[in-house]
Amino acid sequence: MEEQNGVPDMAVLPGLKMRKARTALSISVEEAAASLGLTERILKALEADDYGKLPADVYVRGYIRSYCSLLNIDAAAILQAFERLVEMEKQQSPEDEKKPLLEDPRLRVIIACAAVILLLLVAVAIFAESPDGQVQLGDQTEYRGDYVYKEVPGSSIIFQARYGPLPTTEISV
Repeated sequence: MEEQNGVPDMAVLPGLKMRKARTALSISVEEAAASLGLTERILKALEADDYGKLPADVYVRGYIRSYCSLLNIDAAAILQAFERLVEMEKQQSPEDEKKPLLEDPRLRVIIACAAVILLLLVAVAIFAESPDGQVQLGDQTEYRGDYVYKEVPGSSIIFQARYGPLPTTEISV
């Protein structure tokens, strides 16, 4: 494909070639779209070489093959022009390549902060005290020289939020 100052030669654009072939056969965009089973938007984007409005390149190649078959023109030449145009676009914008997700330092900081916040929430949930000052997760106290565990049935935070704290019973060992 000939190129002048980074602009492709208009005579070799694949969409332009297909549009000229369609108008030479006196086929409207609506008729072509209906016979190909495509929308008019896709066909217009294809003829305008506006590949940003189209799905992945593999689908565009299929559209080009079908359209060339309808227009009775050589699909290989059109596909070759399309491939050159795609290569030119990739060469002009190499900075658009994306880094792998975890290599982004900002994302690593966000993940680390989220992990710290999650750990703090878990710690608060484990060591939280009820409004009356009693620890709710198996509080151990000394009673007459022996250790006593307070069992709290339904001591989960969700249970207490729904039904309120339950009275504790002491079990001596």
